[in-house]
Amino acid sequence: MRTLFLLFACAALFYSCKNENQDDQVDPQKEQKEIKNYFYADVDVQATQKDDFALYYTEDNSINFTAENATWAGTKGENTKETISFKLREDRFPTNIRFDFGMNKAQDTVKVFGIKIGYENREITIAGTEFFKYFINNENEFSASIDSKIGALKIVKKGAEYKTPYFYPTDELNKKIKEITIGKK
Repeated sequence: MRTLFLLFACAALFYSCKNENQDDQVDPQKEQKEIKNYFYADVDVQATQKDDFALYYTEDNSINFTAENATWAGTKGENTKETISFKLREDRFPTNIRFDFGMNKAQDTVKVFGIKIGYENREITIAGTEFFKYFINNENEFSASIDSKIGALKIVKKGAEYKTPYFYPTDELNKKIKEITIGKK
């Protein structure tokens, strides 16, 4: 009886060790990237002040952006680089987007290092240095330029009165959004 018990214990120990080794192996199906079933934009920014940024969108191919079709995300400020994320509801499929970078009247400088825009398993990444390929600058109310030393878009308030920096999409961005949401080129 004792021998049978020892044999059973050894078999259990052997089986347990074998399963641990299998768990250590990476299953390629488990390592797949998370599929996001919603439109999103992750923005790498650095702001001098705590602030709220917005992503406005339309679904009718127009640039008639309204507060009803906007999502907000906050930044901590503190002049450190951080990622803020905008997420639309699953039933929203934008044709145009606009970014508003800050409501805080004390905001001095905002740097945009990059933007990742995506839906499901399709996404594009826009480096800060490529920003004006995809967005139109409104130079009348704020100053925006590419800071090639750090690879970012640099936004600085112009004059004494603060105006929210915002950027409209270019045709190139609209094409990319269509590719992302519809999945066709």
